[in-house]
Amino acid sequence: PISRAAGAFKRIDPEGSEEAILYRTMQDLIMPKLVYLDLPLFRALLGDLFPGVELPEETESDLKSMLERKCREMGLQVVDDWITKIIQIFDCKVARHGNMIVGRTGAGKSAAWKVLKAAMEQLCEDGKGEGEFQKVEVYTINPLALSNDEI
Repeated sequence: PISRAAGAFKRIDPEGSEEAILYRTMQDLIMPKLVYLDLPLFRALLGDLFPGVELPEETESDLKSMLERKCREMGLQVVDDWITKIIQIFDCKVARHGNMIVGRTGAGKSAAWKVLKAAMEQLCEDGKGEGEFQKVEVYTINPLALSNDEI
């Protein structure tokens, strides 16, 4: 997935630094899988792998704006860290065929994917993006109800 995602970034910005592209790709694909306490160590490792590489500041994206709008429409608070986590879920969705969102009860997992689904569908209807925003079908399963072979 890292090479495929890096290739997608390179196609978007053919003149961009390959080091910065790999840095961003690894950050986008690996950070969402880490627990909060491991983030400083991961950032330090990336800094050692890519010394002197600085990423450009993130601009306000269509996705972020739409996520904030959908949160308000759904009666949810707009919390920057939670919006960042939803964007990380989106990045994982783009890179993989299927995803699992795991965490403690009440952590916002269900609300996160529902907000992401609503935002992606609205962006698709509005004709935003280059095909990355599509109508979403969700198939929720209880992994305890299936055997390992069935999953």
